[in-house]
Amino acid sequence: MLAKGIIFDLGGTLMRFYPPKGNWEDMEKAGGEALINFLTRMGYNLPPDALDQTWRAMREAWVTIGQQPDPQTLTVRYQLERLLVERWRLTFSHEALAVAEHAYISGSQVHVRPIDDAVSTLQALRAAGFPLGLISNTMWPGRAHEYDLAFFGLGEYFDFTLFSSDEQVWKPFPTIFERAVARWGFQPQDVIYVGDSLYFDVYGGQQANLQTVWIEQPEKWWPPTLDVDNIIPDRTITRVSDLVELLKQGDLQ
Repeated sequence: MLAKGIIFDLGGTLMRFYPPKGNWEDMEKAGGEALINFLTRMGYNLPPDALDQTWRAMREAWVTIGQQPDPQTLTVRYQLERLLVERWRLTFSHEALAVAEHAYISGSQVHVRPIDDAVSTLQALRAAGFPLGLISNTMWPGRAHEYDLAFFGLGEYFDFTLFSSDEQVWKPFPTIFERAVARWGFQPQDVIYVGDSLYFDVYGGQQANLQTVWIEQPEKWWPPTLDVDNIIPDRTITRVSDLVELLKQGDLQ
């Protein structure tokens, strides 16, 4: 594998959500609980199953990604407006909706931490002379992730960061990968994409002719209708720092 540049996924690859349980549902429900607490303090009358409805709304949005919906629907702001205004018939100004979005994101964001060897891996790759980029599928506005990257000292290592909610294009579709590679002017086959999802990261990178490295996961959870066993990455590692060892061994050059 000859590499001129390396692009990383974010969630599950460099950053992780660390609540008491720690899965995706817990992350979304932490945001939902913060939102509901905020709305309750503001005096809104909410349905008794408000938390469950909020979780389902976010989950249903993610499930539609493979169907290539209008990308503007794949944002927290859109989903909250649909939930609060259209379903619950609450009155919100544009400014109040922005505050509700902030409350939701903050409830999850407080639990976000870098994966243990993320910073040291980025440091080693930069020291070896590799340009680095980042592509993240997210319904959050990119500025929220930029804050996390800067706060935890990861942001300085990247030449660029692309977030699907801002770019209005999503993994696994090739456009966002092509847009990233174009930042460098490299050929796709000269770029490695590293991520934890066989579908979004490996399959997605392959659609754009990138080389792929999968950080192996105990559960191939997404999406349930896809035969992910037939998605074969160029290399498989168990920790993001294993990428550095592959470079030292000459497996990636």
